[in-house]
Amino acid sequence: MEISSEQADELRELLASPAVSADVALRARIVLWSAEGWRRKDIAELAGVVPRTVDRCNEVPPCSWTAGGYAAGVRSCVARALVSSGVT
Repeated sequence: MEISSEQADELRELLASPAVSADVALRARIVLWSAEGWRRKDIAELAGVVPRTVDRCNEVPPCSWTAGGYAAGVRSCVARALVSSGVT
């Protein structure tokens, strides 16, 4: 996955915010690690998730990464991951 330096900065700001939930922060880290070229399997292991969750987080369209758009996209990713794992 490729992201711009501005998008990476937005994700880092998101990670630095004390108001961000652990789930959102994890998904932001997954996207950053993917953009840095980490392997999907390694990201999944480090994040404590299955590889499919890495894929889903990377499906969030970059165009939604403005202001709070990324956080909304991440919440959507989290919701899809929970539904697919049977958690409601």
